[in-house]
Amino acid sequence: IPLPVVSRMEKTRISAGNRSLDARIRRVADDSPVIIIFHGQGEVVDMWAACQEAFAEAGFSTLVFDYSGFGASSGAGARGLGVLPCDSQAVLQASAALIPGNGARYALGFSLGSAVLLQALPEAKCLLDGVILCEPFASIRELICCPGRLPRPLRFLVANILDSTKALARQSARIHLLHSAADELVPLRHAELLHQRSPDLTTLHQLAG
Repeated sequence: IPLPVVSRMEKTRISAGNRSLDARIRRVADDSPVIIIFHGQGEVVDMWAACQEAFAEAGFSTLVFDYSGFGASSGAGARGLGVLPCDSQAVLQASAALIPGNGARYALGFSLGSAVLLQALPEAKCLLDGVILCEPFASIRELICCPGRLPRPLRFLVANILDSTKALARQSARIHLLHSAADELVPLRHAELLHQRSPDLTTLHQLAG
């Protein structure tokens, strides 16, 4: 990541219970729209610096954070799928004070972040103008039971956690699903399942690359 890009990022910490989450803010203007980013598995905040800069050039202020046990966030012992929605609720609730203003506010989830975001939104009581889910999966069970992985007759062995199809029923904000037709890790059919589950709430955008 080029040094000038990283230097434009504001480092901050967000409290989530007894944990402290590492976060980066890229501000543009007081009235600029805001995107709160929920990153994927195996990622840390600095990996999003170039994306934050691209959003800034388009006029968006952004905030990205590390979940408990990721990167420089505390709570390594609490790391796990169960604590991620709690982290996300804390970030959503804190975001208005961290990046105040009258601009539109959006949340963007990437892969794992998409599922975590859907779980967190109803309890966070955070008013958003829209939600963007990039490369979302229907559930951990559906992801593991894709063709070529665990045979479907054995799907009962996988806990049905982070079920985004069920979480959609609890949403109110408009949701845009962005998914690449070339994604082999999370096939396009996951986004299609989500859209079929809530066609009036979601818009599916199929990407070619």
